[in-house]
Amino acid sequence: MTTRLEDDRTYFLPFNKDTDNPVNPNGHKTAYIWEDVLSRDNLLDLIQNYLHLQKITEKVFVEGKGIVEKTKK
Repeated sequence: MTTRLEDDRTYFLPFNKDTDNPVNPNGHKTAYIWEDVLSRDNLLDLIQNYLHLQKITEKVFVEGKGIVEKTKK
């Protein structure tokens, strides 16, 4: 799972149900993501309680401009 695709800088988080994804005889083995995790109530719970936007401000040197503050989300 990732929140943003950034070419070779993309960071993926593990998103398994267990140490091994269980076999699903009725479909894809990752079907639990949209059937259980992203169900209406669970998704609203995730948004309300766990998801947040983090902003990081750092000072970087830019040639011709000097030291500039850059903010990453």
